[in-house]
Amino acid sequence: YDAETLAKISKLKVESLIKISLKDKNHIVRYYAVAALGKIGDPRAVEPLVKVLLEDEYFYIHESAAEVLSKIGDPKTLEPFIKLLLEDKDWKIRVYATKALGKIGGLSAIDTLKKALEDEDRDVRKCAAQALGGLGNLEAIKVLIQAFQDGNEEGRRFVAESLREIVGDEKVLPVFISDFLSSATEDEFKAKRNLIITYIDKTNK
Repeated sequence: YDAETLAKISKLKVESLIKISLKDKNHIVRYYAVAALGKIGDPRAVEPLVKVLLEDEYFYIHESAAEVLSKIGDPKTLEPFIKLLLEDKDWKIRVYATKALGKIGGLSAIDTLKKALEDEDRDVRKCAAQALGGLGNLEAIKVLIQAFQDGNEEGRRFVAESLREIVGDEKVLPVFISDFLSSATEDEFKAKRNLIITYIDKTNK
């Protein structure tokens, strides 16, 4: 096939998966439809997959849809994931929503992940700390440092693990934390981070 023919086949496949397979009565068919759409990666699948994420009765299909949507990374998926994280009673769904928000990013994600640091479930709290650390921007790290200062022992451990991924060494975490909140800009943060990394290199020699 030439490129044009393959494009047409792919388009027909996506339309078929969305209009027929995702709505099939058989949950196994729906599961494989979600997986197939994930491999294709077509942005047209985002809204139908969000519907599956919010409405399908089977958890493992929820899980698959969450993973696919987080890989596609479309900003349209932020609101549904935020809704799930704040409202869903199933901690496993909240965990997947947390991971997805960490991959998609954005200021809205940071605000919601901050709330997730106080979730009643420890796995959700841990995933929220990891997600914020993965975002790695100034606002996300400020949230982590505030949580470190305010949290209990377990919460501090989760946050410290995420900060350590950014800073590079837990021995300098106290220095990093005490100094970081005075950083007003991204450039200032990067400069301080580089100084700390240099310090780590010296102490490891």
